[in-house]
Amino acid sequence: MKKTPLIFVVPLVATVMLLAGTALGEQSSIKLKSGKEVKVVKVGPVYGQGMKKLAVELQYETELKVSDLAALRKEADEVWEVFRPDVEKASEKSAIVSAVEKQPPGVVTRSEGYNFVFEKRADGTWHCLDDKRAIPLPKSRLSP
Repeated sequence: MKKTPLIFVVPLVATVMLLAGTALGEQSSIKLKSGKEVKVVKVGPVYGQGMKKLAVELQYETELKVSDLAALRKEADEVWEVFRPDVEKASEKSAIVSAVEKQPPGVVTRSEGYNFVFEKRADGTWHCLDDKRAIPLPKSRLSP
């Protein structure tokens, strides 16, 4: 069994504790600017291959259908407004706001979800990677 050096574990634990110790981690729901309340499912780091930390994620339960991307994006932006200060306090450069559809109780359930990935630019502003898909290429790039 390979042991992870303590020097890597301590910053990770500190980041998770910071995020979990915030208002988000202490309650099971957050109130949005619109007055709507959403249930927080989990908050924590997301790892890729080789245990490389990719981002921090806030997963929440939505009453909306994931197929209604316009309404879902509006709600996710409100969740991001609440989540962003904690992400910035933890000095993160990437964050995921993950919306999962609320499921009725049952033994076997299936959940649909959508992830909105936010990245911090070099100038300090945040942008959602979905926005790249919505921006058409300039005409000069379309012509040979």
